[in-house]
Amino acid sequence: MTYKESEGFPIVHARAGVKPPADIPRDDYNRYMVVLYMNRAPGQKLRRGSLISTRDMWLNESDLVAVESEIRLNLEFDFKRQLITPTMNEGHLLMHSRPWDDMSQALKQRQLFDDWRQTHALKDEADWEDWCDFLYCRNVFTPLKLKVGQNRSDDVLVRLFLRALAQHQWGLTPDDRKRQTSVEIAAWLVEAGYSVTPSDVKNAGRAKLPPIIFDSLTARMNRLMDLIKLVYPGFALPSAVL
Repeated sequence: MTYKESEGFPIVHARAGVKPPADIPRDDYNRYMVVLYMNRAPGQKLRRGSLISTRDMWLNESDLVAVESEIRLNLEFDFKRQLITPTMNEGHLLMHSRPWDDMSQALKQRQLFDDWRQTHALKDEADWEDWCDFLYCRNVFTPLKLKVGQNRSDDVLVRLFLRALAQHQWGLTPDDRKRQTSVEIAAWLVEAGYSVTPSDVKNAGRAKLPPIIFDSLTARMNRLMDLIKLVYPGFALPSAVL
């Protein structure tokens, strides 16, 4: 679609299967699509009119008539190219793109994006951060059989921190574990926005720490690391880079 008209250039737009309402003049189709795109929501559906299929005509002994159905709005990026350099422009995320290095990488990321967009839309920098975090979890934590589900990278890191604290690993010592009780640790993390119980703290010693090397951290993980290091300055993630 054409977000802004340029003098001397025609308006170009594709409607991605969307049929504007009958009361929208054809000259306003592009404006309608721009508003729809800018205000889209995850899972949004639209009513669309079409002619009955030949199959339904045959099975139901029906004439060729118009029918209405609901379609799921499909206006997200198709990931045929790799998105880079996110920034905001007039209220919406603006991205550049580059060719993928290989087809398997493109297909994998598109499949993961299809999962993410069931409950999200890529509209602003917060959405971009969440998408990148989702991608990180699936690429880094899932292969190690760490449960992710609807959690994000900092939620997983909280669990790993509790394991390291209980097992005196990753720069933490027995004295660090004695610094706070299980109740105090849980309350501290709950206050920071994490779902942790005293039982979670006590039982953290039972689960093994995975053989992981952190080559990079997400924004969420960096914020959590800053919080942890205020209380446990010796805590360090195993990494060849950090």
